[in-house]
Amino acid sequence: MLQNIIQDVLVCVADFLADIINVSCLVWKVVGGEKMIKLVFLLDSRESLKQSDEVELELFNIIFDKEFQEGHLFVKEEQIVLDAFYLEDSLEPFLKNDEVIRLLKKDGSKALPITLQDEEIISTKKLPSVDDFSKIFDMGIAVQYSDEE
Repeated sequence: MLQNIIQDVLVCVADFLADIINVSCLVWKVVGGEKMIKLVFLLDSRESLKQSDEVELELFNIIFDKEFQEGHLFVKEEQIVLDAFYLEDSLEPFLKNDEVIRLLKKDGSKALPITLQDEEIISTKKLPSVDDFSKIFDMGIAVQYSDEE
């Protein structure tokens, strides 16, 4: 009972603060243990990222957009936590997962990019595809191609 009262008070305070600083109220409610999507991207370099498939690269950039993350939180009530690490910056993040180490020993930097969802490898040698992102975020993604090239 007391926990429900405290949670209601926190929600009211969050609503008040959201109005004041123009932040979605749901951002404040996530603290209560809501669902979360955690993705880690292990990349070779910023330059090699530019050579990725155009659509996959655009989706990669979109999910890092604050508006996308807030919209997803509002609609799906899931917080998105993203990290991107570049081999050119530091080897340390690449050594935290045994399966990643195994892949790097086997294929070297050709295994990159590697995408992890909740510490599990979901994609190697390329960014996640449209279908991968659809599954990750549990929503349909339509890509419209222009006839103009």
